[in-house]
Amino acid sequence: ETRDFKHHSFVFNLPISPEETTTFYLKFNTVATAFFPMSIWEKESFLKEENQRLFVWGIQYGMLLIMMGYNLFLFLSLRDKSYIYYVLFVLLITINQGMRQGFFEQYILTDYTSKIAVPLITMPALTILLQFSKTFLNLKKVSLILERIILFIQLCCLTLYCILFISPHVANRFFNVFVLLSIIILFISGILVYMKGYQPARFYLLAMIFPFTSYFVSNLANHFPIIPSYLWANDGQLTYIVFLVLLFSLALADRINLIKKEKTEALFLALEASQKNEKLIQEQNIILETKVNERTQELQENEIQLREAKEKAEAANQAKSTFIANMSHELRTPLNAILGFSQLMNNSDNLSPDYQENVNIIHSSGEHLLSLINYVLNLSKIEAGKFTLEQKNVDLYQLLEEVKNIFILSAQNKGLELSFTKDDNVPQWIKIDVTKLKEVLINLLGNALKFTHSGSVSLQVTRENKFLVFEVRDTGIGMPKEELKNIFKSFYQCSNSLQLQEGTGLGLTISKQFVKLMGGKMTVESVVNQGTTFRFNIELIEVENNENNDEINQQKVIGLELNQHQYKILIVDDNLANRRLLLKLLQPLKLSFKEAINGQEAINIWQEWHPDLIFMDMRMPVMDGFQATEYIKARQNSQVSFPRKRESKNPSMDSCLRRNDNSGVDTHDDFGVDRNDNSGVEKKTIIIAVTASVLE
Repeated sequence: ETRDFKHHSFVFNLPISPEETTTFYLKFNTVATAFFPMSIWEKESFLKEENQRLFVWGIQYGMLLIMMGYNLFLFLSLRDKSYIYYVLFVLLITINQGMRQGFFEQYILTDYTSKIAVPLITMPALTILLQFSKTFLNLKKVSLILERIILFIQLCCLTLYCILFISPHVANRFFNVFVLLSIIILFISGILVYMKGYQPARFYLLAMIFPFTSYFVSNLANHFPIIPSYLWANDGQLTYIVFLVLLFSLALADRINLIKKEKTEALFLALEASQKNEKLIQEQNIILETKVNERTQELQENEIQLREAKEKAEAANQAKSTFIANMSHELRTPLNAILGFSQLMNNSDNLSPDYQENVNIIHSSGEHLLSLINYVLNLSKIEAGKFTLEQKNVDLYQLLEEVKNIFILSAQNKGLELSFTKDDNVPQWIKIDVTKLKEVLINLLGNALKFTHSGSVSLQVTRENKFLVFEVRDTGIGMPKEELKNIFKSFYQCSNSLQLQEGTGLGLTISKQFVKLMGGKMTVESVVNQGTTFRFNIELIEVENNENNDEINQQKVIGLELNQHQYKILIVDDNLANRRLLLKLLQPLKLSFKEAINGQEAINIWQEWHPDLIFMDMRMPVMDGFQATEYIKARQNSQVSFPRKRESKNPSMDSCLRRNDNSGVDTHDDFGVDRNDNSGVEKKTIIIAVTASVLE
């Protein structure tokens, strides 16, 4: 308001007459920026020139504002940090230029007077320019050294910004140095990034030429008057800024185009890869479908082969079972005669000690051969899956005592300590297949005594939840660790057994299968020269006390009570030795006997003689025992009536063979009722199926 002429710069009237030479002395006291030398204009020419300049400057400032708005919009759309740094830089450099040209003080802050106004904006502008360059050129990946140098310059600018309020002269002096250093570093960074193939860096390099040129031109103008100051101070500098801003915007646009191009290429590559993958998947599906069809056909063929193999195996297994059954019968038949007659001879008082010893050897060898036959037969049944549990209520305490009595004499003869212990929580009465449990215990204890020469053999019975645990421990010769994994295999014998030349290699196999059938498992631990421990468990089924059950009378039968009916016994067997064995066993009872060698002959004798009891062999020529039994039972059922059946209490009869096809072979007819009673009802003939196992 105090100026002669309202203007954004220092403009004032000079009283100069035409064709006169006048000397003026000017004294300046200013806090703003001043440019020298000054110009003298004729007023009308000055106003005309000023209007032209204002028009050009208005266009240039408008372009700067448009670029700020456009790139601010792009930032809001893309969220790319480079755009916000660009907008801030353009804003600060525009304000800086407005302050330099006086527009800021003329139109915005008319009363603002500060000698640090320009550097107050220039320093943040340089800091933002450095940050924009780092982000745009991605210097963190391209050159970590340049990135750290720029970071150092930024920190120095912030320091100078603080010093500016204390010593503006010092801050400006050092700031000019950092401006030059920044221009050089940014120029080098642009060249480096462009050389690495980053195309948007070309516009960045062109943009950096303007501040680089402006800086050096301004310094030359200050030191060499040959360059007019208005070329850079009044007109040129704003023009440089506009080109700088436009080229930076082009660089950003080129960067966006490059990103779009890369995305498009990536999309095309992905699409091409997808098509290739789809084609590959189709090819793989065809290959897979072909392989599946081939595999399906192969599986079908394998299934047919397996079915045929299964049928052959079942047929072979059936043939093996039939063969073993036949062989078992053929072997047991003469063997029973050997055992039976040797037992009869052993009971005789007329044998000398030498003959007595010979008979004992014969009987012992026969029992050993019988055990081998039983092992083979049991193994065959296990492999065929024909073994089933025959559970009944058993006094466990008595069973353990019976097993102990079997081995106590052998232990004493070898000088071994034999001990049986059980925990207090072990129940006395359980439901179990006593035959299989007893065979397992006898097998394990027999092996323990066989391979123990000094020390002890013990059996301990404990209870663990719903299982009974049996542990057989000895202090014998033990087994090597590498043999333990094989001892449960069929026919396997460890080295110790081979040295003793005893055993068949089937006992442990059968014992483990019996334990598995009873719901448990068997394990073994052994150390050479220290001993072996076999441990197995079985499912525990507790039952009530059965002490009142009938017990088997183990006393020897020497004859019938007096005043008994003269019972008639028919022995039917095609084997003479078996018939003679039964006769000799029953002769002391003073009964009436007749013999038949086949089923047809048995029927004839039954029709004429009406025996009370028939020992019927099942396997005979002409007519077997089943057919003969069916005929006799059918004739009896059609001709006579008989009282209601009740279960026989004769244990020997309860163990006889039965037929489920109503053949009549059973043990539930009344027997032992006095024939001389006056009931008027004729009693039926009892038929007992005689097999090799029954004779045993």
